[in-house]
Amino acid sequence: MSNYKDCSLVQNLLQLYKDDLLSQKSIDYVEKHLSECDKCRKALEELEQTRLLESEKEKTNDKLLKRALRKWKYELIGFVLGIIIVVIAIISLMFVPTIINITGHVNVTADSPADYGKQKFKGFSELLLFPENVEINGEITDYYYHCEGERIYQNYQIYLEVQYDANAYEEEKDRLNSIYNDKTMRNSKYTEDEFILPAVYTMLYADAYEYALLDDENRSVMYIYLQGINRNEIMFDKDYLPKSYGRSGNSYETERKPYSIYPEG
Repeated sequence: MSNYKDCSLVQNLLQLYKDDLLSQKSIDYVEKHLSECDKCRKALEELEQTRLLESEKEKTNDKLLKRALRKWKYELIGFVLGIIIVVIAIISLMFVPTIINITGHVNVTADSPADYGKQKFKGFSELLLFPENVEINGEITDYYYHCEGERIYQNYQIYLEVQYDANAYEEEKDRLNSIYNDKTMRNSKYTEDEFILPAVYTMLYADAYEYALLDDENRSVMYIYLQGINRNEIMFDKDYLPKSYGRSGNSYETERKPYSIYPEG
């Protein structure tokens, strides 16, 4: 029997499911749930109906536009469209929000590792917990990257899960615990209380969180960065959030004392 948590996760994934942006594992999970849950099947049907109505509306708008354009001479149309294109381009550069990049779950291989945008990252941290692609000495088992927002401020959720062999896992734990920022003279912090698993973090404050969960049993590390993401928007397992994350509602704020190894501003 499905529960609220399953339904909430599946309904958040339906848009990506319809756009074929999920991994096969996620597709199988969604389809299994849909076969058992009338509520989520109805949500999928409503999504499909909405998209059908939007498509019909777009077709109608296209017909009206073509009919209007026939009233004008081709020389005047070309002149007007040229001016409009230039104006739109200028306005876009000044005011329009930057790209929205929703990649969903990304399949990765040894020849094509995950690119979680570390080199182009514009968040509040330096992602020091996240290893560079070329430094990942293990198997990437899950990866999710989402970025949206305006040029000045962007929202992120990045989830990278890597499984290591015994030696590499111990080496990676040592690296995480030894991270130091000479700009602030602060070290990464180790905790066994803030999360469901032992964790190392470099930032837990305001609306930005950078931490790594240590799964000793499976020799896996879950690297996570969150910025401006509400609890109801999380696309990975919510059990991996800080225990107090968004407990007051859908917000991302916590009651813990702020901590960051990164300079403010």
